Amino acid sequence: MPETNITVVNAALQRLGAAPITSLTCTTEERSVIMERIYNRTLEASLRSHRWNFAQRARQLVAWICAPVWGYDCAYLVPDDALTIDETDLEDDEAWRLEQHVCDFNFTCHKVIVTDACSVAIRYTALIGDPNAWDPMFKEALIVTLAHHAAYPITRNTNLKDSLAAEAEFLWRKARSRDGQEGKPLKRLLSNVLLRARFGREGGRTDWRDWTNP
Repeated sequence: MPETNITVVNAALQRLGAAPITSLTCTTEERSVIMERIYNRTLEASLRSHRWNFAQRARQLVAWICAPVWGYDCAYLVPDDALTIDETDLEDDEAWRLEQHVCDFNFTCHKVIVTDACSVAIRYTALIGDPNAWDPMFKEALIVTLAHHAAYPITRNTNLKDSLAAEAEFLWRKARSRDGQEGKPLKRLLSNVLLRARFGREGGRTDWRDWTNP
């Protein structure tokens, strides 16, 4: 049976001994409000925390019609589902930055790579919202992490919260270790310097514990 975000959330609630929910948008049910508040940011932080094989995408970027006004000659649109830029095909001496620009014509905000290069291709970690596309070990760790973040708001049990934190940390280590064994990186990737980027700044990854519990 295909899984949904509700089945994932209910698996986390089951770890807390809490009743399942039927929707993340119900504003009259406390469990729904709590899980809706933490679900997306927990998923995004978990995807950012490692270069997951199942979340890797490659794209030749399209030049943006609005040229940068400062520092670089060209701008290229970054896919909307890109969470981190993990690699580019630019040479080591070709500078680039990840920025957000507002279009001069329709005033919409776009994520772009600015550079002087005449073309850019990237590998990136995508926001994969479909649980059926996740690696099983990633899914298991995410469920326990959701339970950890929801433990105190729902149960007021600090011991349960702490035990779930320890379990989640162990599961993430195991999932990342296994994921890292599935493939062999190119020498170019190994020689590139800090190409992984969070939006708003270059470098770094977000850990699943990097944001404050509600």
